[in-house]
Amino acid sequence: MRQGLLGFFGKYPLDQIDFLLVRRYEAKVLARGVKTRGHVNLIRSVLRAAVELRILPKFPEVPTAKGPGKKLPRSPTREEVEQMVEHSKNWVRTAIVLAFYVGLRSGELRALQVRDIDFERNQIYVRRAFSENVLQDRPKDNDERIIPIAELALAELQKAVQGLNPEDFLVTNRNGRTPTRQGVWLAFRAVQDKAGLDRRFGVHALRHGFCTELVRSNVGVETVRVLAGHEDLRTTQRYLHSERTDLVDAMETFSSASRRLAVTSK
Repeated sequence: MRQGLLGFFGKYPLDQIDFLLVRRYEAKVLARGVKTRGHVNLIRSVLRAAVELRILPKFPEVPTAKGPGKKLPRSPTREEVEQMVEHSKNWVRTAIVLAFYVGLRSGELRALQVRDIDFERNQIYVRRAFSENVLQDRPKDNDERIIPIAELALAELQKAVQGLNPEDFLVTNRNGRTPTRQGVWLAFRAVQDKAGLDRRFGVHALRHGFCTELVRSNVGVETVRVLAGHEDLRTTQRYLHSERTDLVDAMETFSSASRRLAVTSK
């Protein structure tokens, strides 16, 4: 909203927002070098809510947001994540664990409460998320999901909830407040500097690492989609990419199998 959407559309009644008007807005945003997908999605969400509230009789014809791009952020290695965990403490350490070992988005991990973790069943309930600094009663893709707790995250989460009440948030700073998205990024960068890492990773990159590790472990793409909370399977399928080392390993495996088959046939 602060990036110009309200300033542009605020003077128009909802029933005057149409395809051409949204395209004009997209052109202004693109001229600033800003991607428009999030902007268009927000416009569509507002119009959809107006229809549900019967402010508009029907959903207008407006452009759809472009699908997810093919380019993904470079994910950290397990060793780099372990270094981040080693050089962090308190809420920053918890946030790193929730991003890489549980696969939560920034808004989701900041909204996680003690009562959302069921240690008896060994699972986490993703029920809400922060959008900017506003707590929403649904995650990003609107569906609550259940994520089993990985063994690597269990001990850290058990430590993180000690002394907290069920309604308390896990990720809070020394003032007892939930850090902003930018605050999490700055804290991650400070940890990476302390650990001597050459690359920089935000929550999205760690979450990308979570999905990539699952795919490399031969977890089915539909299972990855559910765990990551992707609404569209196409988003998950982007993680089915192969790096050069993966291709080399695959061909070596293929060659070894072919040689064994040749020997057996003789």
